[in-house]
Amino acid sequence: MLSRPDGKKIPIGIIPGGSGNSYMHDLKLTNPLKAAKAIIQNNTKFLDTARVEVNHVIKYANNMVGWGLVTDVGNKAEHFRWMGTNRYTILSVM
Repeated sequence: MLSRPDGKKIPIGIIPGGSGNSYMHDLKLTNPLKAAKAIIQNNTKFLDTARVEVNHVIKYANNMVGWGLVTDVGNKAEHFRWMGTNRYTILSVM
């Protein structure tokens, strides 16, 4: 959406799901119903966005930029749910 040729800025509504949700914790919207209510009420926030260009290809990110480790840790973390949310931190250094 940030590559729109008309440059129009449009809001994005996000409803949390899953167990990590670091993005939604940062926004203080971890409850799906409260997040939906914020969307309905047009309760918007401006967020910083990173723009990265490599070989004339432009990508945008506004929560995290990863290089594959995030996916590996997320997949591995499914087997360690008994560790709670700390499993992400612990598994990222293993």
